[in-house]
Order: sequence, then C-alpha cells, then structure tokens
Amino acid sequence: MRNFIWLLAYVTLTLSGCATSPPISLITDSTKRFEIIGASVGPPSGNGWYTIDGPSPTLNTVIFYKETEGETIVEQSRRGHTYVAGLTVGDLGGMKFDSPKELGMYLDNNYRKSLVGHNRFRFIKSEWKADDTYSAVCVRWVQIDEDFNHPAFPNRLLIKDHTSIVCVHPLSSNYMVMASWGERRPKYEDAWDFSNEVEALLKSIEFIPVILPERK
Repeated sequence: MRNFIWLLAYVTLTLSGCATSPPISLITDSTKRFEIIGASVGPPSGNGWYTIDGPSPTLNTVIFYKETEGETIVEQSRRGHTYVAGLTVGDLGGMKFDSPKELGMYLDNNYRKSLVGHNRFRFIKSEWKADDTYSAVCVRWVQIDEDFNHPAFPNRLLIKDHTSIVCVHPLSSNYMVMASWGERRPKYEDAWDFSNEVEALLKSIEFIPVILPERK
C-alpha cells in the first residue's frame, strides 16, 4: 500500500470518476461480504447498487455505485451525475494521531492546501467533527469542491460532495480506515441523498488486523 496522502487523493478522484469502467455488476445478495486488507464490509441497503467486477483499480478499496430509478448508471455517468460509497484501508506512512482533533485538523489543512491553484478542482467546503460510530480515533469529514475541468465534461461545472468517516485503524494503528459516500453532479442539478442506505454499509464494517501478504 502507498502512503496516506496519496491514497486519500486517489480515492477522491476515483469517487468522482466514471462508474462505467471497469465493468461493474449488480449486487443481488445483500448478505455478501467484501474483504480488503484490514476490514470486511457489506453493501449498502436498497436496490440498484453495483460494484466492480474483479479487483478494484483503487488500491485496497471496495466501491459501490448507485443506479437511480428510471435511469441507468451508463446514462447517469454520461451526464456527469453519479453516487458512490466505498471503504478503503491505507498505510499512515508513520504518522500518528492520538485524538480526533489531531486527525481532523490534519485532513482539513492538507485538503485545503492540495486545492490551492489546482487545475481541476476548486475548494468550496471542508468541515470535520469527532465521530463515535466506531471505538477508535475517528472524525466525520465533509468535503465539497467544484470540478471545473473534468476531461469528459470540458464545458460543464460539476460539484463533488462527499462525506467520510476517517479513523485510525482500531486493531492496527499504523493504518487508517475511510468509509466514504456522496455524489458528483452537474452544478445546477438537484442533489441525491442515499445516506440512509449507506448506513447498512457503515454498520456492517468489521475490522481485521492488517496482515500484509508475503511478497513472492
């Protein structure tokens, strides 16, 4: 696994990207578990959730895509409106966070800095607060930015609005866990809210000590 900052940036880009590549499949078994290094998770509740066929292109991550009634995921993606949820575990790269305040301030400060002068994303909002969903050092973090230079939508302003619960892994403190959900949408379209369905994903998360596979 790569370091924490790289992983956060890459997952953010993936969650704001297209849901039609690589191939995805409809989840028909709500009891199915998805395992990554350091955690396992079930899908969100409700109908119309898809996941990637085979290994995720994003390192040690599970991503779920929501299809709304009356519109396919392909149609949604073509006009730039997608809703996703995901879970990732990544290496903290030697960093230590002993309190939600330390973690939240670090995330917020570095996120703001990363968008200064960015050639694609423009900062709108970053807010965090301590979160007690899990028995760990955690924050609930809201990020909103404007995607003004998406390669597939060169003349369209998009809003990327995501909420994350970010935690120091409770069983392996050198790692972080991030559960994220939210949408990318054209700026003047109404937002979707499937956070009630994402609750099933959040409640299903089981933490596993991080044991890296042996290198061959």
